[in-house]
Amino acid sequence: MEKGREYGIDFIRIYAMCLVIMGHIIGRGGVLTATPLGSTEHNIALFLKIFSLCSINIFGLISGYVGYGVKFNFFHIIKLWIQILFWTVLIALFFVVARGIPIHFDLVRITFLPITTKTYWYMTAYFIAYLLSPLINIFVKRTNDIILFGGAICMLFTVSVILTTSGNNAIWLCVLYFIGAIIRKIDIKKKSYIKIGVCGYLFCVVFTWLAAISKEAGTAVWNKFLWAIFGGRYDGIWPSSITMLLAALFILLVGINIKLNSNATIIIKIITPSILSIYLIHVHPLIFDELSDVFSFMEDYTGLGIIGTTIGAVCFIFIGCIFLDFGRRKLFTYVDKVVAERRGRKSISN
Repeated sequence: MEKGREYGIDFIRIYAMCLVIMGHIIGRGGVLTATPLGSTEHNIALFLKIFSLCSINIFGLISGYVGYGVKFNFFHIIKLWIQILFWTVLIALFFVVARGIPIHFDLVRITFLPITTKTYWYMTAYFIAYLLSPLINIFVKRTNDIILFGGAICMLFTVSVILTTSGNNAIWLCVLYFIGAIIRKIDIKKKSYIKIGVCGYLFCVVFTWLAAISKEAGTAVWNKFLWAIFGGRYDGIWPSSITMLLAALFILLVGINIKLNSNATIIIKIITPSILSIYLIHVHPLIFDELSDVFSFMEDYTGLGIIGTTIGAVCFIFIGCIFLDFGRRKLFTYVDKVVAERRGRKSISN
């Protein structure tokens, strides 16, 4: 094992990416809108949607947890940008050659300027959060824990309840980074917390699910304030709700304290480097457009059929993207090797 590496954190990274894919299948894929409102099938699809909703929060909290105390590295941003550019160019080229789509200004813009054009909103938000991370880390390090907790609560109340942000933006990601950094600072490692984390996560999901069902059915009156806590923004369920943040915190609690055997660690070490590419591939605008309503055929399935097909689709997309990324990893490793060899020869000659 790599010294100091927390493979439990890598484990929940993998889990969170599976949740991201699940959420896109149920939402973008059209399962939720295709199933009749109030039906058992719709409620099951809604449960899967909410079950996956905290994925963004998990990644944001992890960023703060692993980023706290780590020196800012500008080359980290450069490497991320190169990886993003690799996939935007390759996918655009594939659609131009194989699908015959025309080359137009917007396609060129989202391909070569993926960060500034928000080709991937999360990556744009992450870049902003990462650039601000040194300031956040200094503040967390030098501030009393009680003040930090109070500040986090006030910040959450302002952003989530008063402003009712959707959670799909840099502000929310900075808040998550801040909370993740606080958790790293206070150090909450205890094996018994794993059960608390799992139970707490399921409780938050079920609670939000029941709130969403009651809102759809009109059996409960939810004002803007209460819905911001239990569901998100007034126009739907969002990761910025307090219950979804708590769900992500419970998952982080599991990741911090879980101990994995050597076999699981080997698998995680193989998969983890491809996590970002899984996101970049299946959320690319051209591919994401293809995903629109493609899973709406599940409207005729039973509840178990929806669950089984969704899990199968998640596995297919997840594994397929990993295989695609193996080529990218081989290429990048080769380029790194060539660059290192040239640097070595240059230093010897000097």
